[in-house]
Amino acid sequence: MAFALELYFDPQSDRLLRAVWEELAQAGVSAVMRDGGYRPHVSLAVAAEVDADGMVAELAAFAAAGPSLSLLLSHVGIFPGAERVVYLGAVVAPELLAVHTAAYPLWCRHTRQRWTYYDPGQWIPHCTMAFLLPPERLAAAVEICLRAPLPLQAQVAQVGLVRVAVDDYEELAVHPWGPGLVPQKDVASAAGI
Repeated sequence: MAFALELYFDPQSDRLLRAVWEELAQAGVSAVMRDGGYRPHVSLAVAAEVDADGMVAELAAFAAAGPSLSLLLSHVGIFPGAERVVYLGAVVAPELLAVHTAAYPLWCRHTRQRWTYYDPGQWIPHCTMAFLLPPERLAAAVEICLRAPLPLQAQVAQVGLVRVAVDDYEELAVHPWGPGLVPQKDVASAAGI
């Protein structure tokens, strides 16, 4: 089990991404995202332990201060290793990096055993399409994902704190994102961008 801080998309982008999950499931490649209760998202951070009460108490203010944020999902990628994740990658834009950098201290205050993949300087923003794929299904997953409507401009609509396991996904808190109660330049300057 793990906990994640996730950015969720506008309804149209959500539908388009869920359609890819459906195609992966219908083709017998992977149904884990569709059937696990997940929402299309980009994770800002993941950890094994979280002080949920403390995180939830600060999350609403963080979300309300978020700048208007649009992500460009531009390519298909694979994380190798035991996880074998096929994903749609987001362009690493300064605005997205500023949000990630602003979220990191909040996350660090309330978590332990953080996954270093999500640390500043190592994070690869992505929207998971399938994971824990058997090696023989990777090519089919990539082929299906290449049919996704890329590039896809997805507006961030919400941020959530979730508890996740392979086949279990629970939203602990979800808040509307922004729309920029703190000017974007302030978030960027706080992040040193």
